[in-house]
This record gives sequence, C-alpha cells and structure tokens, in this order.
Amino acid sequence: VVEIPVEPPRDPTCFRPTDHYFQRFRERVPERDRDAVPREVIKNGEVTRQATTSRFGAGRGSPVAYTAEVHTETYTVVAALRPSAFVDAEQKHVVLTVFQGEPSWEGDR
Repeated sequence: VVEIPVEPPRDPTCFRPTDHYFQRFRERVPERDRDAVPREVIKNGEVTRQATTSRFGAGRGSPVAYTAEVHTETYTVVAALRPSAFVDAEQKHVVLTVFQGEPSWEGDR
C-alpha cells in the first residue's frame, strides 16, 4: 500500500455528516457553541491521524481528528477523508462524530 500525504481539507462544505454525527452533536454540543462547531474546529483545529478501526467504519475513508477550542471548550470532530473527495468536487468527506475534549485514541500525529 502506498500512502500519499495530502493537506486535510479546511472547508466545512467539503464534508457531509452522518446520522450518528447529528445525534452526537445534539447530545454533546451546548446550544451556545452550535453555530461555531464544527465550522471553527475544521477550519482552525489541529489535525491528527486516527487509528483505522471498525469504531469509525474503516470503509468510509481514513479517519482524522480536528481538535480546537470554541468558546473556552475543546472539541474534537472526527472525519473520514475519502480519496474520491480529493479529486471529485461532488464527492464529500464524511463527518463521523463530535465530542468535547481531545482524542485519547489517536494514531500517528
């Protein structure tokens, strides 16, 4: 397998959320932060590669975590980067989940 490094997308419109993401967003992000999360996290967050596990549906793409502070709280948005979305503007990367805090299960930095 050959890996080609790419710059993670920073435009939130390059992503589509899963149903799981919407459920977690409503449960985990307070009303006051909802306008800024995930927009600010994707645009400005630190990006780390995440271990590819069934936890995030390895078939959806390569999981990465975007982590940033929004209104004094740290949030992480986990997305699956899909190769097709880098070459086809109609394809989207997938936002998988969101939570407060930093990832504790990160892979390579």
